[in-house]
Amino acid sequence: MRKSVWSEQKALQKKQKRRRVVAFFGLLALILVFAYLFVWQRVRTLELAEEHSDRKATVRLLKEKCQSLQYEVEYLSSLENIERIARHDLAMISQQEAQLVKFTLPRAAQPAASAPKPDSVKSAAGKSSVHKSPVNKSTAKKKGSSKGRV
Repeated sequence: MRKSVWSEQKALQKKQKRRRVVAFFGLLALILVFAYLFVWQRVRTLELAEEHSDRKATVRLLKEKCQSLQYEVEYLSSLENIERIARHDLAMISQQEAQLVKFTLPRAAQPAASAPKPDSVKSAAGKSSVHKSPVNKSTAKKKGSSKGRV
């Protein structure tokens, strides 16, 4: 019986030893996972901090550029600058410096063919032509009756 108790104890010790080894490697794996996560978190934090500082620098540069552009807009839209550009680049002068003269051009003569004809116009032979209007019956009777009486 001693052998069986002793073999049982030895088998029990082997099981315990295996459990300890498995527990040790399990704990070691868990520690390694947490260490990896900790290192990854630190690396990611440093990457984000660097990205954040880059973005801050970009924002600062863009704000400076925006302010510079605002100053340029104010300068270019000032009346003094507009007048300087008009005088030097466009060769314009102010209204007070130039004498303004108002004049009108005479109308050009219209050609005879396109001119409307009035009621009585001299023809080329010198005879006047009269626009014929409808004949009144009373006028026609008087004219006809005077021809028949001679």
